[in-house]
Amino acid sequence: MWSWERNIYHCAGPSHLYLPLLPPKVLDHEAKQVYRVTVQASDQGSPPRNVTTVLQIEVLDLNDNRPTFPASSVVFKVREGVKVGEEVGSVLAVDRDGGENGRVTYTILSGNTYGTFDINKTTGQVFTARQVDYELTTEYMLQVKAVDSSATNPQSSIINVKIEVQDENDQAPVFKDDPVIFSISENTAIGTPVWNFTATDLDSGDNGYVQYSLAQQRPKKVFRLDATTGMLTLMAPLDHEEHREYTLVVTAADQPRDETQRRQASVTARILIEDYNDNSPKFVSRSRVDVMEDEPRGTPVLHVIATDEDSRDNGRVTYIISSGNDGSFALDYETGELSIVKALDRERATQYRLNVTASDHGEPPRSSAQLIEVFVEDVNDNPPKFSQAIYKANVSEGAPPGTSVARVTASDRDYGTNSNLTYIIPAGIGDNKFRINPSTGVIRTVATLDREDKDHYSLTVYVRDGSYPAQYDTASVLVTLTDVNDHAPEFRDSCYPLRVPENTDLSVIHTVLATDRDAGLNGQVRYSITGGNVNNKFSIESSSGQLSSRPLDREAQAKYFLVVTAEDRAQSALRGVCNITITVEDQNDNDPKFSQNRYTATLPEDAPPDTVVLMVRATDRDHGENARITYSLSNETQWLFKIDNETGVITTAG
Repeated sequence: MWSWERNIYHCAGPSHLYLPLLPPKVLDHEAKQVYRVTVQASDQGSPPRNVTTVLQIEVLDLNDNRPTFPASSVVFKVREGVKVGEEVGSVLAVDRDGGENGRVTYTILSGNTYGTFDINKTTGQVFTARQVDYELTTEYMLQVKAVDSSATNPQSSIINVKIEVQDENDQAPVFKDDPVIFSISENTAIGTPVWNFTATDLDSGDNGYVQYSLAQQRPKKVFRLDATTGMLTLMAPLDHEEHREYTLVVTAADQPRDETQRRQASVTARILIEDYNDNSPKFVSRSRVDVMEDEPRGTPVLHVIATDEDSRDNGRVTYIISSGNDGSFALDYETGELSIVKALDRERATQYRLNVTASDHGEPPRSSAQLIEVFVEDVNDNPPKFSQAIYKANVSEGAPPGTSVARVTASDRDYGTNSNLTYIIPAGIGDNKFRINPSTGVIRTVATLDREDKDHYSLTVYVRDGSYPAQYDTASVLVTLTDVNDHAPEFRDSCYPLRVPENTDLSVIHTVLATDRDAGLNGQVRYSITGGNVNNKFSIESSSGQLSSRPLDREAQAKYFLVVTAEDRAQSALRGVCNITITVEDQNDNDPKFSQNRYTATLPEDAPPDTVVLMVRATDRDHGENARITYSLSNETQWLFKIDNETGVITTAG
């Protein structure tokens, strides 16, 4: 009889019986791996005798436990930019089985974007396999699988590994556009936001937080930049007539805690100030005019002139008579010429008070008014008259101030004071660069003129008689500036060293270009080679500047130093010079030549091997590799001699 008690089996019965040993419960290898059972055998004598023995029972393992992680998920942190192979963290799964059933290996199943991480299959250590970039991915959600090594029934578990990438300040702010160009009106109110500068930084937190500042502001400080938003605000009034453009340099900088790691970028902004119609026309002409009663219809009595400092339509002025006209006068809408359209009669009216309005064409238009008093005088009935309505004159640019340009003449059929004539060029006409002798009508320059700045002027000249009120006539003087050869031809980007292979057929190898700011023959450029043309190997087309080369021989001359001259076609020509260095590139066009046609030497018949017999010498006129010489012997020596392929030394070989 067998029984189980305190891990001891008791047996009662014949000694030859085989009885199964059955445990009272299911065995668990993970709970206990070894049992020791004491077996006692007793006879039926009197007194009974017995014997005991101890049995050791080992519980064999079955793969009935899967690897177990301590949690279902884990979070690791890693700085971007760490070197490859850096440990991020490790996971550990425990398998209670024994042997291969309890040996765990690890693999990454998913979430490993770009293959950034890898895992040690044995230890579960997660490490970087490539560069970690926060701007590429801010976090990774890996699934890591732990599997035991059972050959028949492997068990596994999965853990979610979240890897958070900690940002480093490795990105500078970036502006989308550089430069930034925009325009604002000069009447923009102070405090108005005019532009929002935006820079992006791919970093996060303080590393990606951008603050803005104004590094430069020209020509004066009228704008303020919000450091946080990048909003540019107008802080002072603008005046298109004072400054038509502002240039700003805006800096965007991130704000890392360590200021030494701060990164920044700059953008240039051009702000164009648009004209606003903020200036009214201003009259600069006289407000009184005297006219003879017998002036014919159509006679101009006054040029009404108003100036406007604005630009384009905001500064284009037109004229109307708003009141005081009974139909006797007409005012040209565009030119402001006031003329008589109906015969005057001093006995009917001795004075007219004309209200003239000058308006610009802005939106909205602005206007000014002037009261012009026209006095009708008696019987000076012949106005001055220019001999020509249009005069044409030429003057050389660069002529000194005081140079005579032209003389205008006018006549008056009246007598005495009424025929005393005075010539006038109003202020502002011809850019104030001309004056007229009021008595003789001779027009002279008052400043040096430059045709390259302006090549013609149109002058309006007035003549008035000596009566009171005076009568006027006008004429136009068209002044054309003739060119002076004051600019030499200039070579710009076509003067640089050239390389030409030797033996090249006649061909164009380069084109030089020189420009001349003068006009006509003074600005027409022709080219020639004035130096360095050894043996006339080169030629240049005088009009196009095409430089041609005949076949060159580097062995004859390796470099040429050409002097190319560009001169204009003026009588006293001006010149510009271009120095071009031409290097002739070598071709292998020369055979090596021995210094002697025949070499002789004697030596004893018992000369030992490697005895120097003689040295041959050859030269090659080529250059570099083309001139490197290698020596060899023909088979006629019957292998009794040998030669050093570099030095040419012949020695015995046997």
